[in-house]
Amino acid sequence: MRNDLRAQKSLGQKIGTFVFFLVGFWFLYLTMHDPYSGEWNPPKNFAMVTHRIEFGVKSTFTSAKDAMVDTNASMQSTVNERNDRNDSRIERDTAN
Repeated sequence: MRNDLRAQKSLGQKIGTFVFFLVGFWFLYLTMHDPYSGEWNPPKNFAMVTHRIEFGVKSTFTSAKDAMVDTNASMQSTVNERNDRNDSRIERDTAN
């Protein structure tokens, strides 16, 4: 009888287990679902994984439109920084 009582989970343990799996499935959904095309496909690299999770978290707590605007602005600033670095390299390499 005593072993039966020890085997039962408390309500807190049950809630904790539920939340753990809920968050796990939520991150799996955010990783495997492409928000732009609406299709299920695996990400090609780790950057895409982080982008999808970041977008999913933003769109969960704000509107999807605001999340798209923020994400696109962030991506555009990254592209601009890369372009600036490439321009400076080209100028340096072609200066004679």
